[in-house]
Amino acid sequence: GYHLIKVTDKRKSRGTIQAAHIMIATNKGASTTDVQTAKKKIDEIYQMLENGEDFETLARKFSDDPSTASKGGVLPIFGTGTNTRMVPNFEEAAFNIQEDGGYSQPIQTEYGFHIIKRISLSPVKDYESMHRELQNRVSKDERSKKTQDSFVAKLKKTYNFQEKSPKTKVWFYDNIDSMTFYKGQWKYDLLKKNKVMFVLDGKKYTQKDFAEYLNENHRMIRIDVTKTMVDNKYEDFKKESILNYEESKLSAKYPAYKALMQEYHDGILLYEIMTDKVWNQAMRDTTGLKRFFEANRSNYMWEERFDAMVYECLNAEIANQVYAMIQNDTINSKHVLEKINKESELNLKVRTNKFEHSQVDYMKGQNLKLGNNRPYEFEGKHYVIQVNEVIPPTQKELNEAKGAIISDYQNQLEKDWLNELEKKHPIIVHEDVLYNLGK
Repeated sequence: GYHLIKVTDKRKSRGTIQAAHIMIATNKGASTTDVQTAKKKIDEIYQMLENGEDFETLARKFSDDPSTASKGGVLPIFGTGTNTRMVPNFEEAAFNIQEDGGYSQPIQTEYGFHIIKRISLSPVKDYESMHRELQNRVSKDERSKKTQDSFVAKLKKTYNFQEKSPKTKVWFYDNIDSMTFYKGQWKYDLLKKNKVMFVLDGKKYTQKDFAEYLNENHRMIRIDVTKTMVDNKYEDFKKESILNYEESKLSAKYPAYKALMQEYHDGILLYEIMTDKVWNQAMRDTTGLKRFFEANRSNYMWEERFDAMVYECLNAEIANQVYAMIQNDTINSKHVLEKINKESELNLKVRTNKFEHSQVDYMKGQNLKLGNNRPYEFEGKHYVIQVNEVIPPTQKELNEAKGAIISDYQNQLEKDWLNELEKKHPIIVHEDVLYNLGK
């Protein structure tokens, strides 16, 4: 519709920013206790920064953002002209940091708590640098219509466009009922004579053609005075008809375009066939998938695994304290967490699982045995690992390796399909011609 806009404030475009963050996550349904714990953690990390500790190191140690933690918290560039968007209060806090290397106080977003570091700020580029980008934007907005109108005017001359009497529109003024038309219920069966409205390259466009166009596009038509609406849509109808006609001629006028369209056609056709015969088939055919799995069970094996409790400690002193505590069989991980994290939530993380230890970085190369293993350091973190059971190599069940099995089954279906095609359509290579190409 129509809008009245009042400007209440202005600011210059801020350009783009490269930033990093440390995040302590809170889930959407997090309890008050969980939020308070997260707040306590981020405040402790902020105090460490204030005491001179390195931002990158703290991000790697404590950040809950898996996509950035390993990179020291570095985020994609965001700001004016980029496709990356941050939540408003995050973006506001980032741009308010006054210098490269500076960092914000902890802020809260819908994802949790963050400390943001400014790496670099790039102001808006000069006109010469942005010329091509601006040109692309203009080509997609209202101003591009002027260029299109000019192009349509040239096509009218090329294809000898001839408009007939404007009286051909009068029938529509008199016979469109706004009560039915905008609901898509308008009938044009009263149209008896079907007069020609315009001619393009010898092809006649009639009142019936225009009536069908109106019916097909009624949802996109704004409610207006009937005469105004008909006049506007008739101009759209002429323009669309001329452009469609030009498009139909492109293959004949430009051989390279014809070849490209054929390539797209063949590519889409092949994609549809592959989807039907290979990719979707592997997921739909549960019986075939089970049969394939049973025939290839030995390919899907668990390596030796540890059923283990992993204590990830802030420093060597805490690791030794944890190791001493778990020697007592009556103490469980909950007791250890409560005691070690009494002063700081950053001191200790605990996780339990069945670990394929050859695939876990901090377990590789460690001589881990059944029971409580002595503390060790890996990439600045200290670990104590309690191995409850050593599980020997075993075959995986279907649900444990379904992704890999589906992928392998797809490869088998594709191979079978290609073999079928090769038998149906034998390939004959004329080697005498092939090996004469170099000559």
